[in-house]
Amino acid sequence: MRLTPRELAALGRDHPFVRQLQAKGILPGQSAPAAAKPGPRPGVASQGEEQFALQLRALRIPPPRREFRFHPKRAFRFDFAWPDLPCGRRLAVEIEGGIHSGGRHVRPQGYKRDLEKYNSAVALGWTLLRFSSAMVFSGEAVQSVQNWLNGTGRPG
Repeated sequence: MRLTPRELAALGRDHPFVRQLQAKGILPGQSAPAAAKPGPRPGVASQGEEQFALQLRALRIPPPRREFRFHPKRAFRFDFAWPDLPCGRRLAVEIEGGIHSGGRHVRPQGYKRDLEKYNSAVALGWTLLRFSSAMVFSGEAVQSVQNWLNGTGRPG
């Protein structure tokens, strides 16, 4: 997915994706950091999540709630959530990172916790769509969400 300069400008220079492009030297503004630590940091959105947020905005899809806590007792959170859609349904999106690098989602404890989280979400009436980072970068994820929100009720 390519963004026009106007779409990038609409995000604003303080948007995490714009700052990321500036840090890499793709956009003017900031130089690359001297010694950045590799890998994700807790509480910081992944590149897949930031790309997905950018795609939602570019397609003018209603903004979701980020890191939305959905469970009344557990600390479970969705990467993206639309809890109050006009149709009365609730949609959640999870971007699964680290599936090829042995990340948390594919290790036994992380996988088990994800299963508990996803099953709880469905039991509470949520529609849950899960995507890999590759699906985000190809545009498949945002297209599936757009289709679902447009009334088909089905991704893809």
